[in-house]
Amino acid sequence: MRHFRSASPTALAIVLSLVGCGGNSTPPNDASFDRSGRDSSAVGDVRGVDGGAGSLDSGAGSPDHRAGDVVVVESGVPDGAVDISVGLDGALDLHSDFPSATPDLSIPTEVGSDGTPERSALDVLGTSSDAPADSQDGGGPVGNKRIYAVNYNSANGSDNVTSYPADGAGDIAPVGKIAGSSTKLAGIVQMALDGSGKIYVLGKNGLGNSGQSIEVFAAGADGNVAPIATLAGPSTGLVGALSLAVDAAGKMYVAGSIPCAACTSATHPGIMVFAAGANGDMAPQQVIAPDPYPTPDNTGLDAGDLFVGVDAGGNIYAADSYSQKVLVFAPNARGNVLPLRVLSGDKTLLHGCEAVAFDGAGRLYVANYNGASVTVYAPGASGNVAPTATITGEKTGIGLLATIAVDTAGTVWASGQAIDSTGRLRNAILRFDPGANGNVAPAAALVGGDTEIDATSLAIR
Repeated sequence: MRHFRSASPTALAIVLSLVGCGGNSTPPNDASFDRSGRDSSAVGDVRGVDGGAGSLDSGAGSPDHRAGDVVVVESGVPDGAVDISVGLDGALDLHSDFPSATPDLSIPTEVGSDGTPERSALDVLGTSSDAPADSQDGGGPVGNKRIYAVNYNSANGSDNVTSYPADGAGDIAPVGKIAGSSTKLAGIVQMALDGSGKIYVLGKNGLGNSGQSIEVFAAGADGNVAPIATLAGPSTGLVGALSLAVDAAGKMYVAGSIPCAACTSATHPGIMVFAAGANGDMAPQQVIAPDPYPTPDNTGLDAGDLFVGVDAGGNIYAADSYSQKVLVFAPNARGNVLPLRVLSGDKTLLHGCEAVAFDGAGRLYVANYNGASVTVYAPGASGNVAPTATITGEKTGIGLLATIAVDTAGTVWASGQAIDSTGRLRNAILRFDPGANGNVAPAAALVGGDTEIDATSLAIR
């Protein structure tokens, strides 16, 4: 993930329910939304709620919305507007000129471009009750799993690994967190899980730092715990890695800039593969990289801006964010080798591809940072082919998309900065149901200060 790129997001509306709320004495420091002077018919605006006769109340049957969103209410009496600010911690600051106590109100969903109510990008009403089943880990609903995130310089001021119920929504605290001096976590880049649930974390920023390492934690690790293994040292070649993938057996794949003694810059783009159980100062067992100039490059690895993945068959994928392509190499590929196939061209809609993932059917999912999209391709896709599905648009809430995780059923978790109703980018993890396509709202969103999300990488188990 690259932080702090410029963006021009489109403002979206999000939803909140108030039930006899009173104002806080200290205004929160996040988004505020003032109805005064705004056009209620504007696309993405929030329709005012009439508190008079016939309006929805907060009694039985009203939606149970989550805190952390922004909405505007009108009282139905002269000059009876209510302005609400919502803090990152979900706290409310409600300013009202009602002549009496604030009434109970239920807030409808936001207004779409055609003037009809519809769900918003950060409407976090999704629960596990309608979660799809899949076959991962013996089957069962999404809610039986956890979504893991590595957070670079997270909300509490240190790098950490957090986890949440896979069907989680709203501003909830992590159910697990690896953090503290014993963890040796610093400058986190990416993470991955193996088939047994062990947690692998690539650290030290990937910016030519000779102290780069892969820390391995036991399955279920929590708290200020030491890693069970550390891959680090000059023999590893970990100096400029930007991405990490791990297969079910624990074999580690890293991609980015790797050492090149014969190169004028001392590094060149490449992929390194380490044996399962590698620990200490161990060399990779495979290296895929071009030969130094002037030998022609067969690999197609044009720059160190590479994001690696591995499918169930052991094929190695490198998403090249610089050249807008995905290269696929054979499991045993070494040296200056040709890829098995290349996904590239205008029809692919690849645009700043920075993460790859796979579902149980072998479909390829790509997170496109610059394209603010998730694109999906059929197994074996090659050449200039269109995706079979694309998740993108205002309703998705996708702003700056850093990474994705996908389960065997095709549920997609997308991490990055989602757009709220004020046009602000807020750190979030968005969940999309299997088969999601087009400009669709997520089934749920994890967003808010209590989540501690600043995720550069996700993994699902």
